[in-house]
Amino acid sequence: MKRAALPERLMLDAGVIIRALEHGNPARKADPHVADCRILWERALRECRVLMPPFVVLEVLASEGAPDQFPIVKTIEHVAFSYQAAEQMAKWARTEAKKRLARDTKTVRRVLNHDALLVGTAAFHEAEVLVTLDEGVKALAKLARVRVAEPSDLLKGTQGKLFASES
Repeated sequence: MKRAALPERLMLDAGVIIRALEHGNPARKADPHVADCRILWERALRECRVLMPPFVVLEVLASEGAPDQFPIVKTIEHVAFSYQAAEQMAKWARTEAKKRLARDTKTVRRVLNHDALLVGTAAFHEAEVLVTLDEGVKALAKLARVRVAEPSDLLKGTQGKLFASES
């Protein structure tokens, strides 16, 4: 059976990476996403350019059961949120839109603001797909016209949805 091709440039959110790195943690045994996160992480490091914002690295390293050091792999490209990314993001990350999303997704607005930085960074650095399990990130990606997918989608060969036009 032929494996589905992965995109050339993708960004993984912290939740996906944490599940991938904690695949052996007994506390994660009941999490149905752990295996797909681990498989995708390992394949992405071998087959893709993985765009990695520093705040994702921070979230992974600050999590319970975190590794002592973030994996250093040549296929990880550390990308930053910048002034230019902020200018681009201001077009879709308006206060009213975030208030509505916070209400609709029942997500605290400060968490939504953090998620918006992730989506804005993915958009600015032209990630082909932002991989997430988080509904708030998915909702923001719709505003930013960023393609999102869950790990299982990519492993099945579904390249994700551009939620702005395919929802």
